[in-house]
Amino acid sequence: VSTHINSEPLTLKAALHRIRGGSDKPLHISLAAPADGRKLSTEGIRILCAELTGNPLVDSIDLSNNQLSVSSVAHIARLLHHPGNKIHTLVIASNATVADDAAQVLAEAIEKSEHLHTLDIRATGVTGVGVQRIADALKVNRSVTSIMVNRDKLPSGALTALSRELALNTQVCSLKDILPRVQNNDPSVTSVALREEGGVPVDDLSCQLLSLALQHNSTVHTIDLANNNITSAGVEYLVDMLQDNKTVTTLILAGNRIDDAGCQLIKGCLEVNDALVSIDLSDNKVSEQDIADLNYLIGINNGPLTLKSVMFALSKNDPKVTEVDFNGLHEGVRPFDDEAIHILCSLLVGNTHLTAIDLANNSITDYGASLLADMLRVNQNLGSLFLENNYITRPGADALFQALKSNHTLHTLSLDGNSGIPPIVLENLTSVLNVNKQPLKELRRLGKRDVAMLDNETLFKDA
Repeated sequence: VSTHINSEPLTLKAALHRIRGGSDKPLHISLAAPADGRKLSTEGIRILCAELTGNPLVDSIDLSNNQLSVSSVAHIARLLHHPGNKIHTLVIASNATVADDAAQVLAEAIEKSEHLHTLDIRATGVTGVGVQRIADALKVNRSVTSIMVNRDKLPSGALTALSRELALNTQVCSLKDILPRVQNNDPSVTSVALREEGGVPVDDLSCQLLSLALQHNSTVHTIDLANNNITSAGVEYLVDMLQDNKTVTTLILAGNRIDDAGCQLIKGCLEVNDALVSIDLSDNKVSEQDIADLNYLIGINNGPLTLKSVMFALSKNDPKVTEVDFNGLHEGVRPFDDEAIHILCSLLVGNTHLTAIDLANNSITDYGASLLADMLRVNQNLGSLFLENNYITRPGADALFQALKSNHTLHTLSLDGNSGIPPIVLENLTSVLNVNKQPLKELRRLGKRDVAMLDNETLFKDA
């Protein structure tokens, strides 16, 4: 060995001397060859690695600008996963002889390594094939967080895979563990919950990686990212995913660092996402008004999607929308409840084109009927309202009757199938509706006694 060392670069002899010196401080071994200097041979690398085996003090090795063979790389690779070594940085840049076969050797070592975190393979002969193999090795490695390559000479697919795996190694272990299952649509994974682990935060990058995995997922319904370090930038990644994902129904983001900008992004997303029915943004930097607006939109998603589909047209008073069919018997339709009626009525207050609404076979109660009554007091264009088979009783019917005293356009109101409405109330409603069916000039011919028969306080157009 001593005889052979004399044919190697002098730096090798100096490095061996340092290694044998018994220092108790971390050692950085630099054997980078000058451009026109002597290079390390395979035998020289073997001698070096034999000396380094089991030495826990050597934490970094620089072998750049040598002509390393595959055998040389194999000797070095064994150090990376030897139980007695703790090498965290390996530099083999500017070794044109290091190609994809050497990358394969390094990948196998990376799969077993627990200490390596930086690898420099710039200006080598490693192609996209070798980089992809290293990226695959990172799927089972948790320590490597930096691999330097020449990005301009590698295909985008290999670079994307490498970047993704490196980013995952900076994240909490639970994220790295669950992402493959999410990507593969594992039916047992219906929720994802992430929290800080060992001082490693769940942050905007976590949201980006999770969103990429969820983009085409069809099993996860709940995402719980509460009490983390997520900002509005992280929300943007989640929103991009939710524009395509139609499975996630619950998003918990309480206790983060999200501001009004993040809330605005979510509100915009809800215009095209119909699946999300629960969002928690409490304990963030979001204004009360934005929270109220968000809750209103979530209320729409919890209601009938048939309402959501025509909301924009109704709010803009679109003349093409003259009839709407919200009948609850249609397959897959969420029933209208009082909250949905509240939203609908708010849209109809200023509407001048809608003439017929079918709300039969839903879950409307007396409260919903009273909301419709309030709307009828100001809407003078609606002609037909169908409310069969709901849960309206006498108070709801009475509210509608009182509203018709000042409404003279509604001529059809069906309450069949609603139990608990006395016949006298239905008769009174029918009488008022019959009057509304008459042309205005005929109404004016009605005598006071005919009108009074309905209700002494009834007010018609001619009054």
